[in-house]
Amino acid sequence: MNAATFLETAAREYPERIFIVDGMQRATFGEINRRANRLANGLAAEGIQAGDCVALSCPSRAEFAVAYYAILKIGAVAATLNVLLKRNEIAEQLADCQAKAYLAFEGTAEFPMGEEAVAAFQATPSCGRFWAIPGGTEGLKQLSACASWNDLADGRPDVFESADLPPDATCCITFTSGTTGRAKGVEHSHAVEGLVPYLMQNDYQAAPHDVFLLTVPLFTLWKTTALHLTCLAGATVVVMPRFSAEDTWRIMEQEHVTVLIVSGAIFRFLYDAMDHVPADYDRIARHWRLCLSGGFRIPADLHRFFRDRFKIAILSMYGSTELHGIALTREVSDNEEECVGRLFWGVQVRIVDEKMNDVPLGETGEILVRTPTLMKGYCGNPAETEKSVSAGWFHTGDTGRRNPDGYLFLTGRIKDMINRKGMKVFAAQVESALLAHPAIARVAVVGIPDTYAGEEVKAFVQLREGSQCTADELIAWARERIAAYAYPRHIEFMDSLPIGPTGKVLKHLLPRR
Repeated sequence: MNAATFLETAAREYPERIFIVDGMQRATFGEINRRANRLANGLAAEGIQAGDCVALSCPSRAEFAVAYYAILKIGAVAATLNVLLKRNEIAEQLADCQAKAYLAFEGTAEFPMGEEAVAAFQATPSCGRFWAIPGGTEGLKQLSACASWNDLADGRPDVFESADLPPDATCCITFTSGTTGRAKGVEHSHAVEGLVPYLMQNDYQAAPHDVFLLTVPLFTLWKTTALHLTCLAGATVVVMPRFSAEDTWRIMEQEHVTVLIVSGAIFRFLYDAMDHVPADYDRIARHWRLCLSGGFRIPADLHRFFRDRFKIAILSMYGSTELHGIALTREVSDNEEECVGRLFWGVQVRIVDEKMNDVPLGETGEILVRTPTLMKGYCGNPAETEKSVSAGWFHTGDTGRRNPDGYLFLTGRIKDMINRKGMKVFAAQVESALLAHPAIARVAVVGIPDTYAGEEVKAFVQLREGSQCTADELIAWARERIAAYAYPRHIEFMDSLPIGPTGKVLKHLLPRR
């Protein structure tokens, strides 16, 4: 089997239908497949073969799809890297995934990601080949001294016979967001890549008339939805190299978007932008039917506003890079605990205590998951894999509970638990209370060393544009909503919080003082 057959089937069934819209570029299924075939022929001629790892650094552009499917067609492993990484981080990941070759977008004068990629490649002797992806049809501008991927593809045949692989062959490596430390490369098989779109289709009901708008990066697991699912449905996906709330609304109107894919963190920015973006929101509402969200809890007030204003279904997904999605909900709750809904088909969950004993129904413990979409393991890190997976059960690091109706609720992260005077404070509960304040755009709660309490609760706060609020006001707000031992004693305002590719705050980058 080979997950590239999603594209090949769509190219056969709908060759002239638009697959990807990338700015002014509109590419059909047939065109993307032909370009991927030419690139696959070029890579194979350069010695890339089944099982080799090819790293890819590319923003959400049509070129990403061409490269991704070309790598899969060969039977090689596609390691998709965060385009915001710096050279030392890229070099770490090239080494971790044992990349044999590296394809990287050259970037622009304002965003010189290509320079970082070249420096990382030069610092990684084990990675043998590098090709730069041009930013336009005129060829390389920023990396003119490098080999171009045009040299790989030009003049190559438009056809390529994809490798027939065992189901458990590694398809891709996606790196975790690294919210608590160094990112880990997660391996998923072709079997999992082939199964996930069908599981999604059961809930999303994508159709040929659908137009997806992807506001999150393709290098995340959302590529499975943006690429494989749209191929499966014969639908169209509009990609954004960089998120902008203003551009999102303009694209929603111009492209008649029916399905919006977002991180929950950006709902506040979309809401604020409605005050100054002169879009026809009634027209948008006539086409928009579904919003898919992950990575961040949507504040209850915003969930209700978008649901009621646009008459859409909002599906919030709970999962991780290691698991794909495991649960889905259409509901919203004002409670501090987050209801993440019912489990996807085939997913099993246990709630356990510190000794791995199952806790009674309704009680809180660590969430363990067993699912057919579980990762193969962490690339090159068997010790970490063994620590995270035992007897097929994955340790999520999340705490939660199940209710009698089968719904799963999150209460926090084990690593985000703050031990204040012997009392357990879950950062997620404090963050939920603070996010309900109308002046707050983003918040991250951590524990900081304290002589008397052991750990004290501190909140890093990013205010909404144009909003004002004092630390005392936020502390008072929290005191009214959460337990006396749990409200934050320290508030630090920041112009912006460090955000990872899935919209989560990178807490390990926050000062613990």
